[in-house]
Amino acid sequence: MLEILKQAEDGKLVLPQFQRDFVWSRQDIKDLLVSLLNGYFVGTFLFLRTESTNPPFKWRPIQGVSLPVDRDGNYIAEPEAMILDGQQRITSLHYVFYAPPKEVVTPKYTSKRYLFFLRLEELERGNVEDAVFSVVEDDARKYLDKNHQFEHKIVPFTELSNKEKWKDWLEGFVEYHVDKYIEENIGEEVSYKQGRELTQEYKRQLKAKSDLWEKYINNLLEFKVPVLYLPKIEPDNKQKLSEVCTIFEKMNSTGVKLSVFDLLTARLYKDDIDLHKIWQDTVDSFENIRKLSEDNPDLFKVLLLRALGLMRVLRDKDKDKGEKEISDVKNRSLINLSPIGFENDWWTMAEYFDKAIERVMSTNQDGFGAFLPKWVPYKPMLPVLATLLYYVEGTRELSPIEKSRAYTLIKQWYWSSVFTERYSSAVDSKSLSDTLELIKAFKKPEDTPSMIDEARARVTSLNLYTVSRSGSAIYRGIMNLIALNQARDFLKGDAIEFHNLEDHHIFPQAFLRRQGFGDKDKYKINTILNRTLISDETNRKISATSPKEYLKWIPGDLEKVLKPHFIDSECIDAMRENNYEKFLERRRELIINKVLELIGGGEEDVNS
Repeated sequence: MLEILKQAEDGKLVLPQFQRDFVWSRQDIKDLLVSLLNGYFVGTFLFLRTESTNPPFKWRPIQGVSLPVDRDGNYIAEPEAMILDGQQRITSLHYVFYAPPKEVVTPKYTSKRYLFFLRLEELERGNVEDAVFSVVEDDARKYLDKNHQFEHKIVPFTELSNKEKWKDWLEGFVEYHVDKYIEENIGEEVSYKQGRELTQEYKRQLKAKSDLWEKYINNLLEFKVPVLYLPKIEPDNKQKLSEVCTIFEKMNSTGVKLSVFDLLTARLYKDDIDLHKIWQDTVDSFENIRKLSEDNPDLFKVLLLRALGLMRVLRDKDKDKGEKEISDVKNRSLINLSPIGFENDWWTMAEYFDKAIERVMSTNQDGFGAFLPKWVPYKPMLPVLATLLYYVEGTRELSPIEKSRAYTLIKQWYWSSVFTERYSSAVDSKSLSDTLELIKAFKKPEDTPSMIDEARARVTSLNLYTVSRSGSAIYRGIMNLIALNQARDFLKGDAIEFHNLEDHHIFPQAFLRRQGFGDKDKYKINTILNRTLISDETNRKISATSPKEYLKWIPGDLEKVLKPHFIDSECIDAMRENNYEKFLERRRELIINKVLELIGGGEEDVNS
C-alpha cells in the first residue's frame, strides 16, 4: 500500500482528468485507517496502464501531490498508470501520511488542514477505534513536539509513511524514556552493574509494549491491497474507450458516480475543447439553465449533453447505419461524440434547452406550470423537449400547419409522460424513441404517438388516492396544473408568483384525526387529493379548523377563489358537510378530466 502512495507522490500513478475531486470526510479517513490497522480487507484497486507520452486521457496528480511543471504549465512526470477505482482511498492515505498543505487538498466539510495521530496506549488495550484521531493544524503544535509525542505515546501518521521513519521514531522514543528512567531511578548509590541491569530490564518492558503496537502498525506498514490492471489502450480506440466508460459508470465506491460528461471532458480536451469552461459559460449565459441547475449541476451537464446527442441522431437519421456518428443517446454512445462542430452544436442546444426550461416553468397558457424548480416533474424530459423545440423552431422541416400540430403533440406528450410516470425508468431509450416517434407524427395527422395513446387508456383509472409523495411526478404535475389555473391563496386572493405558496392540506390533518383517522390512514390524509397551494400564513390560520368553518373566512366569490384549485361547487358542498370521502371522490374526477383534456382524451366518466 505504501508503495502505491510513493508512486502517486512521484507522479507515476495519476488520475484521469475527468475524475472527481477528493470528497471524503475526516470520519471516512479515520474509518479507513482503523480498517488498515486491524488488517481488514478494504477492497481492490483498478488501474489503467498507460504510455506516459501518449495517454488515452488527459491526467492530473492526485490531490495533495505537487509535481513540477514546465513553462507551458504541463506537469513534468512519466505516469505509468491511471487510477480508475481507488482514488478516494489513495488520496486519503496520501493526505494522512504526507500531510499536504490545505491549499492543495482538505477533507470534505472543512477548509482547514488536519493532521492525523495514533494513541499508542489505546493500541496496547486493543482499542483501535479510539487510537486514531485528527487535530486541526492550528491546535496541533504540541502534538508535533517530539518530547510530547514520546511522553504521551502519540505518534503522527507522517512518521508511519515507511518502515525507516517508524524505526527512527521508535528508537527516539526508547532513548527518551531510558534517559528519563535513568535520571529518575538510578542515582550515585546504584552500582554500574546494577544500573545496567535495571536499564536493560526497563528496555525489555518498553520492548514488550512496543510489540503490542507493532502488531497493528505492521498491518499498516505491510498492508497489501489487490490491484487489477487494465492493459494500455490507444487514445483513438473508440471501442476500448467505451469499455472504460462502462466500467466507470458501474463503479460508485464512494457514492460519487462519474458521468459521461466527466469522461467526455477528458477526451475533448485533447481537441482544445474545454467542456468544464463551456458549462460555466453556459450557466453564465442562460438564466433558466443557471436557475434550475443550481442544486444539481452534474445532472444538467449530462442532460444537455443528451440533448446534443439527440440533435445529432436526428441529423444522421436518414444515413446508413455505418455512416451514423451515434445511433442512440446512451452514455456509452455519448462518450464517442465527435469534436467536429461540437461547440456550435452545444450552444445551439443550450439555447433550446433554456427555452425548454422556460416553457416547463411558465404559468401562461402554453407553459407547464412548474413555477419553482422543486415542482419540475421530470428533469430527464428536458433533453427531449429541447430537441423537439429545436426541430420545430430551429429547422425548416415543418410547414406552419405542421408546426401548429407539433406544439399540440408536444403538450400531449409532456402531460402523458408526467401522468404515466413514463420517465421513471429507461430514460435514455425512451428519450430517443419519443423524439423520433413525435417528429414522425408532426407530419402525419393520422398518426397518434403510442405514449399518448397509452396515457389516454390509463389515466381514467389512475389511483390518485395513493399519490402522497411530493417527489412523485404525478404529485408535482397536479401542483403544476393548479398553478396553470392561476390559483390564488384562499385568504389573500393574490397571484401565486407573489407569495411563497406550499402544498398544504385542504382538510387539516388535526381535524381528520379528530374524525377518527389514525396512523394507518396516513396515506389517505396526505393524498394529493387533499393538497393544494396555499401560503404558510393561511395554513397556520386554518390550523385544525374544519373546512365548514374556514370556508366562511374566504373573501369574495367562494367558487371563483376555489375552482382553480380543482374545488368546484360539489366539492364545496362536501366541505360544508365536512364530508371527506365525497370531497376526495369529486376532486379526483375534476383532476382526471383536466388531464384527459390536456392529453387529447376528452372528458369521460372517470368512475366507469
